[in-house]
Amino acid sequence: MKLREYNSENTVSIRGGGVKTPSLSINQKAGLFSLNKEACALIGLTNEDKVIILQDEEETENWYLEKVKGNGFILREKENVSSGLLFNNTALVRSIAASVNFTDNGGRMLIAGSPTDLGKRKLWGLLTTGLRNK
Repeated sequence: MKLREYNSENTVSIRGGGVKTPSLSINQKAGLFSLNKEACALIGLTNEDKVIILQDEEETENWYLEKVKGNGFILREKENVSSGLLFNNTALVRSIAASVNFTDNGGRMLIAGSPTDLGKRKLWGLLTTGLRNK
């Protein structure tokens, strides 16, 4: 017998109350990127930090997030909410969606639990498989 275990650490709750997984949500209409508080804690992001998004040109469905000090998207806190950080860029949201044929308005990508090291850079994988059309 081969058993697969489901528990509070490996099974994300659909409704609140469960263990939350680091993720990045997108909204194509508003061009909104929203990092949940677990993602911010994992990557070490705070209000007014900067991030860039990178795409693998050879495997175009592979995307990464990197915290930077220079030219990047400035993160801001969501008004009246103390969890997570936001930035906007409609063209970028649509590029990510197009790379995986995602046509719905909004979706969520999990963030890899550990970074990919590229020299001194730390790239956090965005799991685009979470972007599924309804």
